[in-house]
Amino acid sequence: MTGANGFIGSSLTNYLGKKGLTIFAVVRNKYSNADTILNHENINIIYCDFNHAEQLEYLIAD
Repeated sequence: MTGANGFIGSSLTNYLGKKGLTIFAVVRNKYSNADTILNHENINIIYCDFNHAEQLEYLIAD
């Protein structure tokens, strides 16, 4: 999910994570505020700027 650390994105990410879905939360970089995303076993934070979106396939494990 892109925009996972935004207002709507963080609410949706946290809701779906609590429901048991595995979420790959894409945020711009390690300096982006990801504090709004719960530290939950189903939520995986992926740091990737859209200028390098082609790297997502390598950043998200199978």
